[in-house]
Amino acid sequence: MAGQPPLKAGGRWLLERLDPAWAEFGLLAVSHVWLMIFLAFTLEGAGRRNPQLLARGQGAALVLGALVAAGVAGYAAALAEMFGPSRRVGRPSPRRSRLARGPVAAAGALLGLLIAIAASLWLGQVSTLLVLLTAAGMLFYQLAGRFFPAVTVLGWGLAQVLLMLIPNPELSLTWPVLLAMTHAVGCALVGHVLGARRPKLTASDGWIICLGWMFLSLLLAGLMRRSEPAGWWAAAAQAHTLGLGPLVAVVGLGPAAVWALHRSHIAGEPRWARAARFARLGVLWLILYDASWLISASLWRQAAVLTGLLILAAAARPILTAARQALEAPPSYRVTLAPDVDEPR
Repeated sequence: MAGQPPLKAGGRWLLERLDPAWAEFGLLAVSHVWLMIFLAFTLEGAGRRNPQLLARGQGAALVLGALVAAGVAGYAAALAEMFGPSRRVGRPSPRRSRLARGPVAAAGALLGLLIAIAASLWLGQVSTLLVLLTAAGMLFYQLAGRFFPAVTVLGWGLAQVLLMLIPNPELSLTWPVLLAMTHAVGCALVGHVLGARRPKLTASDGWIICLGWMFLSLLLAGLMRRSEPAGWWAAAAQAHTLGLGPLVAVVGLGPAAVWALHRSHIAGEPRWARAARFARLGVLWLILYDASWLISASLWRQAAVLTGLLILAAAARPILTAARQALEAPPSYRVTLAPDVDEPR
């Protein structure tokens, strides 16, 4: 990067270390938060809406929700940059300098956390508490996940739950949260096996994952039971087929996964690359679930917003690749002229 303008050199340094998977996770976090904000302003019962959220208005709430989601995603990405190498067999380590894994990554984590906390203060004390709980959970995920596979699998599902609870902790429409959590746990489990991650899953890990999923499901069911009947059932009666969109998305996941893995097999990709392809599909499908709930509820404008996020997430990897190529230093050539010699007579 010598000889490049400082701004261009800094942009290239950042792009080289920015994993597209974290850009996709950031858009997923925004999608989750915005889904719950849209539901709070449209379908939730009167007693199941966050008063602080309603007081801000939908426009301001969406901005605050995006800041919370971006802050949490940035915090998670910085933690991943700080802690250990990948646990996938044969996967090359990303380009990390000592500076990136030390003070810069720590500063990024702190900045992301402060942004998320500051934005959540406008949503109420419970939302702020959930942001702190999410941050603590992500730190525990990074520290313990490398030793206990069950923590990795359940932690990914728990992250979906906490993110979706932040904007409206009083929610009654917990079906979207339950679907996202179940999908995340299942994809994390398949990805762990598919990518040959270490340590390997054991029978005890399987039991812990099952019990953890049951506990989270019962917790979400308890929130649903406490709600007024007019909340969920009136929304279901209004849309007639509120669960049709998510059901179609669930059915479509199988063929999409088979197609993605078949392409990976044809391309001769290693196991870690197949797991990464499957994980990316899982993230995109979570955003698709969010949009499908709004489509089934006939909230077309809100669904169009989340569909836009889905398209942006699908294009994030090609966009970052093109940006890296645009910022690459142009090739340089050195020409050496041969000395003049007398031709033989």
